Amino acid sequence: MFLENKYTKLYYRIVDSAKTRTIKSPLFGYKERHHIIPRALGGDNKSENLVELTAKEHFVVHHLLTKMTASESKRKMLLALRFLSKSSKTHLNNRIKITAKLYNSINESIACDQRKRNFETFKIVIALCNSLGHIPVETSPNKTIRSASCFIKRVTNIKDSYYDKTMSDAFNKYPTFRELQKQKSFENLISWCKIHNRLPSHYGSKEENRLSKFYYSLINPNNKIYDRNMTTIIASFNFDTLRTSRVKLKSNQHSKKITK
Repeated sequence: MFLENKYTKLYYRIVDSAKTRTIKSPLFGYKERHHIIPRALGGDNKSENLVELTAKEHFVVHHLLTKMTASESKRKMLLALRFLSKSSKTHLNNRIKITAKLYNSINESIACDQRKRNFETFKIVIALCNSLGHIPVETSPNKTIRSASCFIKRVTNIKDSYYDKTMSDAFNKYPTFRELQKQKSFENLISWCKIHNRLPSHYGSKEENRLSKFYYSLINPNNKIYDRNMTTIIASFNFDTLRTSRVKLKSNQHSKKITK
């Protein structure tokens, strides 16, 4: 569980000293209860796993825990240390004062770890998209696909508090993503046209309007999303008859409005 280094030895030295002190002369005044094996790492509330520490000792041992753990365990210990440093206002006179340098170091470590986790998730999302052949849809019942879709939205959304420019650039540079996005939209357009036997209209439902805008973006060479290959596929799909059916539909809708 813990790494074998000087920080682990120091950690247990403080804990053993506190246990001995509790037997000989118990602490008076303000004290804090500490889990020797943290609950986040599988520790319990049994007396053997608890020790009473001063506020300063409690902060120091939590700082040591971040240096004697790795990967997911380290992330949990960093978050625990940050929580401990933020809650210092509760007992201002008894707790250790957190310096700006230390507070910055804690948060930098958490941010660095989060970036690494994002990159690992990014590689999983890439593999998932390649296997599916399109961008994952958030409404899917599959939890993996749903979480991958949320991750894509979070990384590419500049308004999000977790926005990571490096990760967003990586998404934009990865050519498959843009192509997969277009391909999925095109598949939706084709299936919708086959079901309704006409082209989507701007005056329809929200989904219909979205598909209609996508259709116009494909056939308009001045549009930034214009794709020559996609236009060729559209031409081969025989959209002319569908276009005629949409014109008839619009004329019927117009005549109904006049009669009303």
